Order: sequence, then structure tokens, then C-alpha cells
Amino acid sequence: MTETLSHVAVKTLNGSGKTKFYCGLKNIEFSLNAMQCLQIKLPEHKQLINTNDLAQIYPNKQIEIIGRSDNVIITSGKKVNPEEIEKSLSHIIEGAYAITATPNEKYGNLITLVLEHESLVNEAVLNEWNENQESHNKVRKTLRLESLPWVQNGKLNRKVLLDLIKGM
Repeated sequence: MTETLSHVAVKTLNGSGKTKFYCGLKNIEFSLNAMQCLQIKLPEHKQLINTNDLAQIYPNKQIEIIGRSDNVIITSGKKVNPEEIEKSLSHIIEGAYAITATPNEKYGNLITLVLEHESLVNEAVLNEWNENQESHNKVRKTLRLESLPWVQNGKLNRKVLLDLIKGM
């Protein structure tokens, strides 16, 4: 959201007041488009500002950013948000990891778990996690890299990651 424009919502990032949601500022309106991406209406603009941020809007202008629409993986005809899967795996993987897609003739793409070399995952727990997922959300392939590609702000560089795993 901060890449689109600034000062439309605030969020406490740490400390005892840490919050899950952004809180929209006064006189700024929020909505979702058909793809569930955040739209912002500023008082001084006639047009809505469209973002690629997948979001949910709650009462009192609370906004939860779920992920990015440009990261969505299509597998078996279903749209899968890699950030949601990453969040749900956070309690069973120690170290850096990412969810991405690898091409597959039958499914279009496979949900692929990429682990940094030193990351630890209990395979039995991962298998149990997979059993509790809908078919299109299951991790179908696991790869390891010496290190994941990060940008300066600490975010995963998903485009570079796709290039690194091509052919693996």
C-alpha cells in the first residue's frame, strides 16, 4: 500500500499496541474491486486509486492487507495467494522460506515451497499440514536454495526467485 501513495492509513507495527489492521485516516474512503484489491478514494481526487493489494475491509475503516494480486498462483484452475500459505506455514518452518509456483503440464502450476539452505522443516508436520489443506493449496514440491533473493527493504524478490528455480 505504501508504494501506491502514503498517509492513507496507519498501523502500529510493534510494542504492546501492535495491531493486525491498518486504520484508515479521516476523509479517506476504501473499497474493494472485483478482484478483491484495495481501492482508495481521496477527497481531492475524482477517480478511485486502484492498488494490487489484496485486502479485507472491516468496520471502522480497518483494513487487512492479505497479499498482492500480482503474486497469485493459478493451479488446477484455482487462484492461490502465496502469502496466505506462507503465513499458515510459519509455525512449522524454522528459517527463511517462500511459496511460489513451478510450471506443471497437468495443473498449470504446482504450489512449491522454497527453503533457504539452513531452514528446518519437520516433514511429518508438513505432511500433516498438507493433509488438512484443500487440494489446490497443498505444497506439491519442495526446493532448497543457498539463499532466497531479498530486496533492500527486506521483502522477498518473487520475480528473481522464479528465475532462480527455473528448471529445478
